[in-house]
Amino acid sequence: MKKVNFNQPILNLESKPMNIGPNAQLSMKDIVANAICAYKGKQNAVKLLDLALKIYNAKEDLEIDDTDFTLIKNIITGGDTTVLVKGQIEKYLDSIEKSK
Repeated sequence: MKKVNFNQPILNLESKPMNIGPNAQLSMKDIVANAICAYKGKQNAVKLLDLALKIYNAKEDLEIDDTDFTLIKNIITGGDTTVLVKGQIEKYLDSIEKSK
């Protein structure tokens, strides 16, 4: 099991949170949950949707099993997200792996 918290803002090149509206910031949970929903692999769609909703609706740390953690990491690294966004999430996931 790994403890994750995707409620962190995605930062721009000036290390300031990226805005997605006048009063909203882009967070890792937005990217990760949407990347899971956009995934076209041969995984169980219901399980993936449940995982995406669990991440998106989390207000604090989540316990994610190692299989789901690896799946999330593979979806992010193989996805079509920009380097600015993908790089921050990959660094975060790498830091969790190294801390265990």
